[in-house]
Amino acid sequence: MKKDKRMFLRVRPSVLAEIRAYGEKHDRMTARSVILSGLAALGIPVPEAARLGVRKMRTGAQDASEQEDKECVSFSVLLPESVWRHLSLRAAREMKQKRTIILEGLSALGLKISDDMKADISRLEKE
Repeated sequence: MKKDKRMFLRVRPSVLAEIRAYGEKHDRMTARSVILSGLAALGIPVPEAARLGVRKMRTGAQDASEQEDKECVSFSVLLPESVWRHLSLRAAREMKQKRTIILEGLSALGLKISDDMKADISRLEKE
């Protein structure tokens, strides 16, 4: 049986808010479903069953106030092994981080992701 792979993402609070807002607008999708939909928009094969994920999403009001002062926030997402493999191959082929490709996928869905956010995370940590 194939296992899911856990990936930790570090993004600005505004990106996490965009993911949550997109999820609320589209049948209460989970953050995982939004990310997988973004990867599918880039042409990465994502099993349809993996994209289905409906849950009660927190309102985010409390989270937004807590995260307002932070430059970046971290969260994890479980990706199916096949998606992880395709994402890793694409990252190697394009010489980009997996995180950057995920953010490009979110951008392809119409989420507002700034170009500097897609840049190397080490650059963000130095700012």
